[in-house]
Amino acid sequence: MKNNEFFELNCTINNNHQNKLTLKIPMEVHNEFEQAISNRNSEAMKKLVEIFSELSDFDITMQMTFQALIENNAEKVNSFDDLLMLVKTVRLCAAMDKWSNGGGI
Repeated sequence: MKNNEFFELNCTINNNHQNKLTLKIPMEVHNEFEQAISNRNSEAMKKLVEIFSELSDFDITMQMTFQALIENNAEKVNSFDDLLMLVKTVRLCAAMDKWSNGGGI
């Protein structure tokens, strides 16, 4: 892991308190997170909701892959847009893996 500072986001998935997700996010994203929370009608909030909506569909392997991508690319993760790109990367890799194993997309 890089020598970056992180903050933790904790959430439940699908309103199931047994299914909790904790993400370590680079501090560079903290201001955008604060803006999203304080102004729920903002573009930042829409992006935050999109990130967690995608994550709610991820299995544990995909969640761990997403976290690893964040940590390994921490110096490049500066915004929700960067996090969304990593979410889409994980989703694409999972689809390609399924396709290459004969499952189709």
